[in-house]
Amino acid sequence: MNYGSSGIQNKRKTLSLPIDALFPTMRLPSRACEVWTTSGMDTLENCNDAQHFQAYPYPIEYRYNSRGFRDQEWPDTFDHVIWCVGDSFTVGIGSPLEHTWCYLLQQRTSLRTINVSMDGASNAWISRRACEILASGLAQRMVIQWSYTHRRESLDLDHVIEQRWQAFYRDVRDQSWPVTVSWQNLDQLPAEILREIQQDPYFQEITCVHDEERRIDIPERQAVLDPTLNTVNFTQCVQQVWAEQGHCDIVHSFIPDFSADADIHAVIQSWPPERKSIPEIQRLDWARDHHHYDLLTAAKLTQDICNLLTL
Repeated sequence: MNYGSSGIQNKRKTLSLPIDALFPTMRLPSRACEVWTTSGMDTLENCNDAQHFQAYPYPIEYRYNSRGFRDQEWPDTFDHVIWCVGDSFTVGIGSPLEHTWCYLLQQRTSLRTINVSMDGASNAWISRRACEILASGLAQRMVIQWSYTHRRESLDLDHVIEQRWQAFYRDVRDQSWPVTVSWQNLDQLPAEILREIQQDPYFQEITCVHDEERRIDIPERQAVLDPTLNTVNFTQCVQQVWAEQGHCDIVHSFIPDFSADADIHAVIQSWPPERKSIPEIQRLDWARDHHHYDLLTAAKLTQDICNLLTL
C-alpha cells in the first residue's frame, strides 16, 4: 500500500528542526512542515475509484506541523485537551481537514484536540504512542481509533537501511567512485572516500529508521496458518493501553470493517463495561480516495464520542 512520501531527501529538509524536550520521538520526519495536495491512496493513480476522485467537490490540503502530524503546532500546555490517536482515518486521508473527526470534535467540545496519527499505522504503533502520552501523566481525555489488525511494524530494518544508503550514495557519489556498494560492504570503500562520506551530516541519519519506514502488512498466508495471530496482537496492544490508563478518560473506536473477524468481534464484546467503546463505525459517505470516510461519517463518529467522553 502507498502510504505517502518519505526518504533521505525529505530528511534533509527537516534535519535542522528543533526537537521538543517533551515526546522527542513522537515525530514523522518525512511530513514535518510539509504541505501536500495528495497523499497515499488519495491520488488519481492509487484511489479506489478514479471517477469519484475526479468528481469530488472539495479542495484538500495536507498541512503538517513540525512534528509531522496533520495538525496545528502543539500548545504550550496540555490542560483541557483531547488526544486523538489512530491511522489514516484519523489523519483524514481523502478529506479536507474540516471534515475530519478530530477537527469536528474540537469544534463540538471547544477543547483543543491533538492529532497523533499516521497513515498505515499498526495497532502496535497506536498503542505505543497512546502509552507514551499516558505515561507522561498529561492526558485527561483520549480517543483511540484502532487500525487494521493485519498491520505490523518491521523488526528487521536491514532492508530499510540498505535502501536509504543506496539513495544517499547515489546522491553524494563522485564519478570516480565505485558505481555501487552495499551498506554491509561499506568498509571496502577506499579510506579517503569513506572519510568524505562519514563527514556528511546526513550519513548519521541512515541508521535512524523512523516509524514511517517500519510499516508492513502481515502476509495473508501467515494469518491463515495461525488464525489467532491478529487477535492476540490486538489484545496485547489494548492491554498495554489499559495498563497505562490511570485516570485518563479513554474512548475506543474502530475503523470500518474492523471486526469482520469473528474472533476480534468477540474480544471487543467481552470488554468490561468500564472500558468505553463505540461500535465499529459504518461508512455513511466516501472520502475522495473512495476508501476512507468523509464528513457525514466523521460527524456521526464525533457524536458517538461525545456521548461517552466526560466533558
